[in-house]
Amino acid sequence: ATMVRFVCSSMLFLAASRLSSAFVPSVRSFSRVATSVAASDNEFDDFSAKTAFMFPGQGAQFVGMCGDVVKDVPAAKALFDEASEILGYDLLEVCTEGPKEKLDSTVISQPAAKAQ
Repeated sequence: ATMVRFVCSSMLFLAASRLSSAFVPSVRSFSRVATSVAASDNEFDDFSAKTAFMFPGQGAQFVGMCGDVVKDVPAAKALFDEASEILGYDLLEVCTEGPKEKLDSTVISQPAAKAQ
């Protein structure tokens, strides 16, 4: 479970750090919020998000997933290789070949959904 948390956290940190500029609000009141003890509900009334991040969750996995992506995107294959090295089993093989029962287990499905 610790290894799964590490892989999931690492993948999310990497994605967030690459896109960190998307999280910087362009609102004048931001500095006031950062220095105050509490913020009111209307501190961000004029803030409009321009980016949304969506992540698959547990239950989104299926046998055969990611097979085409790793063939076309070398970075995706590298991500699965790194995850497999950390986890100690071939995550891509489980994703593409199953069995479904193994892929559906929480220990496998959590890193699979994050790599997806």
